Amino acid sequence: MRISLGEATVLPDVKLMSGKAAAAAGAEDLQKVFADAVAKLQANDFDGAIAAFDAMILKNPSLAEAHYNKGFAQYQKKDYAAAEVTLKRALEVRADYGDARVLLSQIYTSQGLKDKAVEVMSSGASANDPKQLFNLGLTLLNSGKTEEAVAAFLKVEAAEPANAEAQYYLATAALGA
Repeated sequence: MRISLGEATVLPDVKLMSGKAAAAAGAEDLQKVFADAVAKLQANDFDGAIAAFDAMILKNPSLAEAHYNKGFAQYQKKDYAAAEVTLKRALEVRADYGDARVLLSQIYTSQGLKDKAVEVMSSGASANDPKQLFNLGLTLLNSGKTEEAVAAFLKVEAAEPANAEAQYYLATAALGA
């Protein structure tokens, strides 16, 4: 505000906060905006959700979750080209984002691009992430690469011995062989 000598100036109330308190308040605002955007997504208001996530991305371009959820909304609208771009951006922001990699793989699979789906899952497959390894196994199995799929499912089995789905697909592969 600019205050001049001799003029009456009315100022709004000002509240001073420490840097930590201001950051906490900003985080609370971000959580509220994110929750509102997710609520639109859950209500199948995909255009509203995309707009809300776009607004978040403008303010926080490094928020991989906003990119992922925007990509999910685009996927639900079957706008695969836009979803692909958005999910690739999420992976640029956070290379180890397994959910973004899985959804991108699903987009390729739904378009019949099985080799691209395998490539996406293989490039980010981590021995520490059973979920991603499981999806890699499914992608490989659906692409007719049974031996490689079995290897992925065996890694899932080692990490999560109680994973019944991994057992099911291992049995399915064995039966097919």
